[in-house]
Amino acid sequence: MREVIVPARRIRLVTTVAGALSLAIYTMGACVPPPEPAGKPVARPAREAGAVSLPGRRTTNQLILPSGLRLLLEEDPNATLAGVVSVVRGGSGADPAGGEGLAHMVEHLTYRAVDGKPGAAPPLTRWDRLTQLATAEMNGHTTPDCVFFYEFAAPHQLRGLLALAAARLGDPLAGVDERAFDLERQIIGSEHLVRAQPRAGQWAVTALFPRVFPAQHPYARPTGGTEESRRHFTLADARAYTRARFDRSA
Repeated sequence: MREVIVPARRIRLVTTVAGALSLAIYTMGACVPPPEPAGKPVARPAREAGAVSLPGRRTTNQLILPSGLRLLLEEDPNATLAGVVSVVRGGSGADPAGGEGLAHMVEHLTYRAVDGKPGAAPPLTRWDRLTQLATAEMNGHTTPDCVFFYEFAAPHQLRGLLALAAARLGDPLAGVDERAFDLERQIIGSEHLVRAQPRAGQWAVTALFPRVFPAQHPYARPTGGTEESRRHFTLADARAYTRARFDRSA
């Protein structure tokens, strides 16, 4: 996706790349999966638009672009926040052998991307620009199945959030250099040490999955990688990952 323009109303836009997971409708801090269709799944055309009236006041519209990008637009006239959720299939389960943690690294690096002409001042990262939008809530997460990002802000900031989401999907690592890459490698290593502590909230899942799933299963692989795997992947590996997972025209 290169550009999406939507009137700045109280709406939330959920985007996924071609072949992405079944769409979920996201709210603040929760993910509510769509109901499973009854019977055999029906093949959908390359381009589709539809509206579903939800009980009460919300309306959901879906559009699948020729590239395979799926757009889900949910409008609620009583909402007090607007936001964008981007979901890209291919999380830690798609990390190459010996390169565990690469998807998580890419997630981090997208916030260090710098858009605009080289040498332009000030060279703000996408994280800086999101902060300037007075974002109410924002974060990114890597799971075995996908990498997803969400940003919520006041409704009048929606156009800016859409522009940043489009830039992330179009060129995830714009302007990222070796210095930024090495810094994020250290940050992920420190983050992994925190999550490995038994008192950390995610420790139970991290410790449980390798015991529940066989070693070759994607869920058994460490999302953040290991010290050894993080030492070996490079910025070139991260760019190759984004070409394979973000750019579905390649």
